Amino acid sequence: MKKAFLAALTVLIGAGITVYSQGAPQAPAAGAPGASGGRGGSGRGPGRGAGRGGPINPPADATPEELRQDIQQLNDQVQQLRATLAGPPKPPVPPPCIPVNPNATPEARDLLKKLCDVSGKGILTGQHNFPNQRNLDTERIHDATGKYPAIWGSDFGFTDGEDEDAITHRDLMIEEAKKQYAAGSIIYLCWHMLRPTEDEPGQPNISWSGSVQAKLTDDQWLELITSDSALHQRWERYMVQPPYI
Repeated sequence: MKKAFLAALTVLIGAGITVYSQGAPQAPAAGAPGASGGRGGSGRGPGRGAGRGGPINPPADATPEELRQDIQQLNDQVQQLRATLAGPPKPPVPPPCIPVNPNATPEARDLLKKLCDVSGKGILTGQHNFPNQRNLDTERIHDATGKYPAIWGSDFGFTDGEDEDAITHRDLMIEEAKKQYAAGSIIYLCWHMLRPTEDEPGQPNISWSGSVQAKLTDDQWLELITSDSALHQRWERYMVQPPYI
């Protein structure tokens, strides 16, 4: 078993390849790298040594532990050789700054280019603003830092009255989004909607957990995804034409 292992051991080290035949491995010639357990060798006597980067020649009576140590040393040398040949690591190639959608608008293409330009160079900060407060929190950031966040965001809202999440002045929120875009901000909008079983507006301090975060029953989910059901059609109308916009 040991001889078969030695016969199969092929080592790529330095400038050459050492292949062990079926016979006992030949000791390196006098004066050859590793003949006396040179620098980097295991130091376990003649015939085993390896000059730095040279071959390792385990004797036929090597123990399993000695063979394991030799293999580990060879692996280390191979890794060093690979690192030397590979040279310094190359920076990753950035992905092409091309929209997936070939029909992307000029505005979408400009935004993608802006994101590509900053990639690996910096971080874009953003600030969410409650829909009925328009830019209150963005202005607070400016007051504290002297700079505006790169991203302005808001919500279409879901409550009534003058609550911070109210839908009462959605038109003013949309006008604020246009104003922020004109000033150079990146715009994001979200919509924390009520459940499709309920009508807007919701109630402050109640509808967030009572509807926005609430669940539908299994039967309601089934009806919602059934295209000819009353709930599904109601939901489609709700999505196409949100109230109060």
